Amino acid sequence: MKKFFLFALFAFALYSLSVSAAASVGSISNINLGSMGLGIDATRQFTLTNSGDVALNGIQLAFSSSNVNARFNKSNFNLGVGQSEAITLNLTIPDTFSTGNITLGSVSMTSTQLNKTLFSVSAEITKGLLIEDLDIFLTTRPVRSSGGLMETKSADDLDVQDGDKIDFDGEDAGPGSEIRFNFNIENTFSESDDVDITDVSIILTIKDIDDGDDLDEEAEEFDVDSGKSDEADIYINIPTSVEEGTYDLTIEVEGEDSNGNTHTESMDLELTIAKESRDITIIEASVFPARVSCGGTSTLSTTIKNIGKRLEEEVQLEILNSDLGVNFKETGIEIEFEPFDGDDEYVKEILITVPANTAPGNYPLKVNIYIQEGALWDERSVNLEVACGGELPVEETVEEPVEEVPAEEEVTEEETATEVTEEEITEGTSVPVLKPDTTTEVPITKRPLFWIILALVNVLVIGAIAYVAIGALAKKP
Repeated sequence: MKKFFLFALFAFALYSLSVSAAASVGSISNINLGSMGLGIDATRQFTLTNSGDVALNGIQLAFSSSNVNARFNKSNFNLGVGQSEAITLNLTIPDTFSTGNITLGSVSMTSTQLNKTLFSVSAEITKGLLIEDLDIFLTTRPVRSSGGLMETKSADDLDVQDGDKIDFDGEDAGPGSEIRFNFNIENTFSESDDVDITDVSIILTIKDIDDGDDLDEEAEEFDVDSGKSDEADIYINIPTSVEEGTYDLTIEVEGEDSNGNTHTESMDLELTIAKESRDITIIEASVFPARVSCGGTSTLSTTIKNIGKRLEEEVQLEILNSDLGVNFKETGIEIEFEPFDGDDEYVKEILITVPANTAPGNYPLKVNIYIQEGALWDERSVNLEVACGGELPVEETVEEPVEEVPAEEEVTEEETATEVTEEEITEGTSVPVLKPDTTTEVPITKRPLFWIILALVNVLVIGAIAYVAIGALAKKP
């Protein structure tokens, strides 16, 4: 009995040992490669740990998707109990992969003791379209140079990259500046893939620049063939009402390939807007009507704007044309500098009366503004056309459309006249003018028969009256 008990105890110990001896590996988190371009390589590392009670022999690693070229730096290796091994995974995203947030596949292991799926691999595939190159060109608002001429300044920032602060090498964009963005957009599919991307759009947005609102511009849509690139331009005009500061600028590119996949690309930049200490400009000058007769009148309207950084209290406005006798001047104009509240603008309207003896022609009205006495700052010229002697255009009348008569219902003069064909007309032969047959209706009172009938009716009436009268007299006693 004692021997049986010892044998049972030994068997139970062996059974317990066999139950507790299990093969396992430590858990590994899923891998997200982030934003990846088509045809781009990605490398990630993970650690494989034997967390079981038995050694793992002949370990092999595999990737579930055959479309992805996956390589491991370890193959056919062993892991003792408690041992770990650092593994390097290298992946190449195929050119023909769909875009978006995609699970590329999963990594699994096989060994003599254990087979198991370890983790999945995903990525945001966004580079069917690529901003291959971006060059930015600045043209400032015309300003008066030291020599007295109105001049613009130009600058550029070439090969701009995502995350850059746009740098125009000492020049700054300011109120009224024009900025040209020249894009080179690449279709990253190879020519052999034959995947064209169509209806490519580029949207450029400057955030919060327009009194808290965004300023958006968009390029015309275009197509990019597989393995090729194309250029596009977007022009941005900085508003004259703007605050100094640095603004976020975003670029979004989107198109659809011939497989129906949507491809996107984006870029984030920063744009600095600077203002001069003192700066005013004419933002509008016009006449209405723009064409008048001799002795007529027109209204000239002009708007002055303070786009500098300080209050202007001595602005002068001048409107001149000697031929029309216009010599207007206003001084001491005060204009605030804070944008968006309306006090940074000054509007003036004056009546222009054209003398009666003015010769016809175009008469330029010169609008000058001075930042102070003698300091001409900006100028504008607007034409007033004078037309005399009935030369003004008359109001056009719109003719009512004539309803067409169907061909089978039309009655023409040719149908009531004798036809003359081209073959019947020879040189020297006079062709008669054909007219439709007409009749003239004579009024009834002008016809002789009318008066004869009228006379007979009168005789009958008079006879009847006489007959009645004679009969009445004969019956009296």
